[in-house]
Amino acid sequence: MARLYRESRHKGIALARAADRPSALPWFACRKGGICYLVCQGPDARLWQIKERAMRVIRRIFGFLVVLVVVLALFVVGAVFLLPGARIAQIAADQIEARTGRALTITGDTSVSFYPTLGVETGPVQLANADWSGNGPMFQAQALKIGVDARALIGGDIRITTLEATAPRILLEKTADGRANWDLFGTLSASAGASDVAGAAPAEGAEAGARAFGLERAILSDAALRYVDPASATDAMFQGVDIDLRLPDFNGPADLEMVLRPAGEALRVSGHVERFADLVNGAVSAARLDLVAPGGTAHFEGSVGLTPEAEGTLALSLPDTMQFLTALGTPGVTLPQGLGRSAEGTGQVRFADGHLSLGAGRVTLDDNVLDVVAEIDPGEVPQVSARLSTGTLNLAGLGAGAPAASGGQGAGAGAPVASSGGWSRTPIDASVLGLFNGDVSLVADVVNLGATRLSGVEALVTVDRARAVADIRRMTAFGGALAGQVVANNRAGLSVAAKLGVTGADLAQLLRETAGITRFTGAADAQVDLLASGNSMADWMSSLSGTGRIETGQGTIAGIDLDKLLRTGAANGGTTIFDRTAASFTVQDGVLSNDDLTMQLASIRATGKGRVDLGARTLDYLFTPTILRTEGQTISVPVRISGPWASPHIVPDLEQALQSNLDVDKGALEQEAKDKLRKEVQDKLGVQQQTGESSEDAIRRGIEDKLRGGLQDLFKR
Repeated sequence: MARLYRESRHKGIALARAADRPSALPWFACRKGGICYLVCQGPDARLWQIKERAMRVIRRIFGFLVVLVVVLALFVVGAVFLLPGARIAQIAADQIEARTGRALTITGDTSVSFYPTLGVETGPVQLANADWSGNGPMFQAQALKIGVDARALIGGDIRITTLEATAPRILLEKTADGRANWDLFGTLSASAGASDVAGAAPAEGAEAGARAFGLERAILSDAALRYVDPASATDAMFQGVDIDLRLPDFNGPADLEMVLRPAGEALRVSGHVERFADLVNGAVSAARLDLVAPGGTAHFEGSVGLTPEAEGTLALSLPDTMQFLTALGTPGVTLPQGLGRSAEGTGQVRFADGHLSLGAGRVTLDDNVLDVVAEIDPGEVPQVSARLSTGTLNLAGLGAGAPAASGGQGAGAGAPVASSGGWSRTPIDASVLGLFNGDVSLVADVVNLGATRLSGVEALVTVDRARAVADIRRMTAFGGALAGQVVANNRAGLSVAAKLGVTGADLAQLLRETAGITRFTGAADAQVDLLASGNSMADWMSSLSGTGRIETGQGTIAGIDLDKLLRTGAANGGTTIFDRTAASFTVQDGVLSNDDLTMQLASIRATGKGRVDLGARTLDYLFTPTILRTEGQTISVPVRISGPWASPHIVPDLEQALQSNLDVDKGALEQEAKDKLRKEVQDKLGVQQQTGESSEDAIRRGIEDKLRGGLQDLFKR
C-alpha cells in the first residue's frame, strides 16, 4: 500500500509541474489495484504535502484498529475454548432450557474438538418431557456428539455437520386434546427458519427463507422409539431402531433412512419430505415413503403431516403376506388360500385423526381380484367398514391348513378333500376372524367354495371379537334361492352355525355337495338350523346338532324300482319315480334321525324312518312302500337300506313286512295253510275225514290203509 501511494504521488506531482497552463480542475491518477488519490494540478505543491500527512495518520489509525479487533477476537475465542467442557455443557443446557422450557441434563465428561470439525462430545444426556406427561424424559442417550460448520457459524448460520446419539430413547406422545410433546418451539415460520430456534435473529433486510439452519447428517444408533396417542388407543414401542437423517436446509427437503425391528427382522424405511419446515410447523408437505420388509414392500406417495396425517397413493406388493405380518410384529396369522397368502394392492389412502380411508382400491388376494372401498380406525384390533365387489371369488381353500413348507406340496392347497372313508381332517384355521372388527359387505357374481358354487351373492359380514355373522341378502345356491344367516365363532374354539332356507334347489346337487348322496333328483325346498364345532370338516360333521325340513316335487330315486319290488320282490336296480316327498329331521352329535318321511308315487305311497350317521357316513333306514291290491287290501314291502351311504345294502325286510301288513289275520292265514295242506294230503291218501275224527287221525288212518294194502300185495307176490 505504501509503495502504491508513493508511485501515485510522484506521478501526480510530475504531471502537475509539467502543465503549462493553470487549471483548477481536479483529476485522478489511478494505479491498477483500485486505490485512487486526488492530485491537484498547479505550480503549488503545498496542498499535496498537507494531504499526504493526513493520509499517513489515517493509515496508522486503521492499522491500530485492525490489530485491536484481531486481539479481541483471539481473546474471546480463546476464552470460550479455554473454558472447561462441563462449563460449556452447562451453558448449552441453560440456553436450551431458556428456548424450550425443558431441562437438559448432561452428565459425565464433556470435550471440545477443533479439527477437522468444531464440535462437542458429551456423556449421558436427558431432555425433560412436557409438564403434562408422566411417562419420563422425552429424549435420553448414553452419549451425544455434535459437530458444526465453523465458517457458517461466523456468518450467523447454524449448520450441523454431525449429530450422533448412542442408544437414544425417544418418547413421542400426544394428549387426547391434540397437544404433542415434540412441539418445543411453537410455530416456526418458513421465513424465520430455525434461526429463531437457535436464537440468531435474521439480519435486517435478509431474504425470507434464508438458509439459517442445516443438518448435514444425524445418526441415531440402537434407538428405542415409543409413540403414545390416547385418541387412537396407540402405544407402540420400537426397539433396535437405526435412523439416518439429512436436512441440508431447514426450509428445504429432508431425507430419512430408518431400520426398524419390531419382531427381530429388519424393516427398512426410506422417506423424502419436500418441505421440512412446513412439516415441523404443523402443515403438510409433499413426501414419499418406501417400506422394504421380509415378505413384501409398500410404497406411498402424496403428502404427510406430523399430526399425524397423510394422503396419497399406496401400493403394496406382498409375495408372502404371513411373513410380512410376522416381520411387522403380528406373528401366527395363517391365511387360507384365496384370502391373501400373497397379495397386491393399490388405492388412494387418507389418514387423519387416527382414521384411515381407502378409496378406488384394487386388491389381488392370491387369484382373487376385488375392488375395495374401506374406512379403518386403527387400534389394537382395527375397526373396519368395507365394501368388496368382484366377479369370481375363489374360496375353495377356506378349509385348507397351513401352507406347505418351501419346496413341498401342502395338503392345504385347494378345497378340503375327504380322506379315504371319511370327511377331511385338515385343520381349519379361523385366526383371520380376530384380525379386525367391523362390517364388510360383499357383492360377487360367483363364489367358489370348492364343494359348491354360489352365484349372485350379496351379503353383509359383521365381525365382533372373533365372531363373524354373515347375513345373506341374496344368493343362488344349489340351483335355488338361498337366504339366511351363517355364524362362525372363534372366541373359545371354532364353532359354526347356519340358519338357512333354500327354495327351488336341485335336490341332486344339494345332497351331493352337502352329504355326498347321489341317488336323488328333483326340486327341493329346505330349511335348516344347525350348529357344529371343531377345527376340521370331520369334527363339524361328528358334532352337528339341530333341526331341519325338506320338501320336494317330482323326482327320482336311483338304485331301486319300487314297482318291480312289489311285483317280483327284487329290491336292487332300476329307478323309482315319485311325485312329492316331505320329511323333517333332528340332528344330535352328528346323527340325523327321521321318522316322518312320506313319498307319493302314482299308485304307491311310501314312508320312511331311521338314522343317518353323518360323521361316519353310514345309514340304517327303513323305507316302506305300500300298494293298494285289487281286492281293496293293501300290502307293504319294507326295504332296509344300511351300510355306507356311498354303496348301501338294499334288501326287503320280511319280518317288517309281516308286521306292516296289519290288515291280514295271521292266525287265519296259518289255519288256512294248514287246512289246505291237510286236504291235499287226504286227497293223495284217498281218505274221507269221518265225523268226530280229527284231520290228523284221518291222515293216520289213510296212511295205515295204504301201508296195509301195500303189504298184502307184497305177500301175494
